[in-house]
Amino acid sequence: MNEALRKEIAAEALVSCGEGIGWQALLQKKPLRIAYLGGSVTQGYADGEIRFATAFPAVVERDLRARGAAIRTTVVAEPGMDSLICGLLAETEIIPHEPDLVFLEFAINDTTLRHNVHSFESLLRRMLELPSHPAVCLLIMRSASDYSCESFMLPMAEHYALPCIDLRRGLAKPLSEGRMVWTDFADSESHPHEAGHRLLADCVLHLLGTAAAQPQTAQKPLPEPWLDVPFLHMHRLTPGDYPEIETQAPVVGTGEWFFAEAWELSERPGCGMTIRMNCRAAVICFETHHLEHYGSCRVTVDGKPAREPLRSNSIYGWGNPRHMIVLQAEEPGEHVIELMPFDGIFRVLSIGVTD
Repeated sequence: MNEALRKEIAAEALVSCGEGIGWQALLQKKPLRIAYLGGSVTQGYADGEIRFATAFPAVVERDLRARGAAIRTTVVAEPGMDSLICGLLAETEIIPHEPDLVFLEFAINDTTLRHNVHSFESLLRRMLELPSHPAVCLLIMRSASDYSCESFMLPMAEHYALPCIDLRRGLAKPLSEGRMVWTDFADSESHPHEAGHRLLADCVLHLLGTAAAQPQTAQKPLPEPWLDVPFLHMHRLTPGDYPEIETQAPVVGTGEWFFAEAWELSERPGCGMTIRMNCRAAVICFETHHLEHYGSCRVTVDGKPAREPLRSNSIYGWGNPRHMIVLQAEEPGEHVIELMPFDGIFRVLSIGVTD
C-alpha cells in the first residue's frame, strides 16, 4: 500500500474532529498523554504474535516525536478485551495516567447486544468525565467479513460530538474499485499486519493534523446518555482481603498482564465464593482455557439461579478473560451472589460492581 493510497484512505475515514475541543492547546501539551484502549488490534497482535513496536500506537508516538512532540503513551489492550472488561480496568490502568486524548477501539470485540452498548457507553462517558477532560475519539474498525459495531458507535459519536475515525468508510472505495484487497491491510480476519498498522497510524495522524487547524470552539456540556450507563462507575474487586467476599479458595498467578492473579475455585470444601454487597450491577470476570481441567460454575443471585452456568472450558480459550453480567438492577440494593464450581477448577479474575 503506497503512501498516496494511505493518505486517501485516512482522509476518507475521518468522520469528524469533534466539537467543543480545544485542540490547539491540547496538542501543545508537553507531554501529550495519549491512551489507547482496545483489543488485539490495539495491542499489536499480528501473524500469531504481539508486535508492540509496529502496532499503530507505537508508530504514532514515533512520528509525533520525530516532529518534536513530547508524548506519553498508555496502552490498555489485549486479545479478546471488550469495553466491559476494559471498564473493569479503568480505576487502576487508565485513570491514574490522566490522559489528554483517549482512543477507543472496540468495534470488532463488542457486539450490538444491548448490554454491550451499555458497557461501551459507560466506558466512553467515564473517560469524558475524567478530571483531565480528555478528548475521546472512536476508532471504528471492521473485519474482513465486514463486521463492525458502527451501527451504534457512529450515532453515539454524533450524540457526544466526538472525534471519530471509521475504517469501513475509508476502505470502501479502494476495495470496491479493486485498487486494494483485504490482504493489503491485514493477515487475518481482523488483525492488521505491519502495513495495516501504518495505515491506522496515518488515520490517527490525519485526525490530529486536521484537528490542529480547526478554529477554537466553546466546550459543550455533557449531554444526557445516548442509551444508558449502568456500568459508569464500576470498580474492581481483585484477590485480596475484601470483607465483601467469603472464600477459602487459594489465590494463584495467571501470567496475564492485567489480571495477574485469580481466585481458583473448586469443589473442595470452602472453595466456592459468596459476595455480599450493596450494588446496582455485578460482573464476574473469569479465565477461559481449552485445558480439560477447567470447569464450570453455578451462580445464584439472592438465592435464584443465574440463567446458565459460567463455563471456563472452551475450545476458543487461551487463558483470556471473559465475563458475565450476573446482576443488573434499576437501583442499588443489598445482594448476595454465590459461585459454586463443578467439573474442575474455575478461576475468577475479577469482580466488577457498580454502586
